Amino acid sequence: MFKSEYPCKDCGENHYIQNKKKHLCSECVFKLNHDGKTKEQVYSERSKQKNTKSALIDNDWSEMSTLFMKNKQAQDAITETDEEEEKKFFEKEKVHSPTFYEFDVPKSKAKTKRIKRIKQISPEQAEIERKYKIMIADMDYTEEKVCSGCLRYQGGEVRLSHSHLISRKKCKEIGRPELIYDRENIQYHCMNFGEHKGCHEKWEHPEQRKTLCDYEKNMKYVNKILSDAKSN
Repeated sequence: MFKSEYPCKDCGENHYIQNKKKHLCSECVFKLNHDGKTKEQVYSERSKQKNTKSALIDNDWSEMSTLFMKNKQAQDAITETDEEEEKKFFEKEKVHSPTFYEFDVPKSKAKTKRIKRIKQISPEQAEIERKYKIMIADMDYTEEKVCSGCLRYQGGEVRLSHSHLISRKKCKEIGRPELIYDRENIQYHCMNFGEHKGCHEKWEHPEQRKTLCDYEKNMKYVNKILSDAKSN
């Protein structure tokens, strides 16, 4: 800005010229940008708007506080009414109002925290489980995943299991625990899905297992093992 030898074109005063092109002082430039209003008028309007906004906010908070207090008073009134009715009931029935510490809980019915204990297994059983996991991992990697009982492939609803022809329990009963991880003693059998009864479950029932495609082959293996166990 600079001081001009000629006065402002708008106000005629010899002020510092802000707009050199239109030859206007700072006050006249302000009026040009604010619809002809002076700084005092603009600042006064802004102050009024700010006060009005603050008043609206205060009114909103006041209304919310009043509403909250009304709700609280209503809830307190309901609670007091309930307590009075409960007191009248116990007085009418000639019994005292029970409290939580007045009941004696029998020790037999008292809730106790149950601790889940890890089942301990022998080193021999641990070795059997280790060899079994190795065997089924190799089976899954090398063999086609298809049920030998109904020839359904795994996928969608069809899920296959590693089905023991001679159960784990029976293997131990006949003194042949190594059969638990014997490859010939395990076949892929499907599980139950929809209305279809899985071959895994069918094999566990002597009459139903006869309908399986691998029945004759499996029974040859089972009969051979059981006959050897009897001879020994």
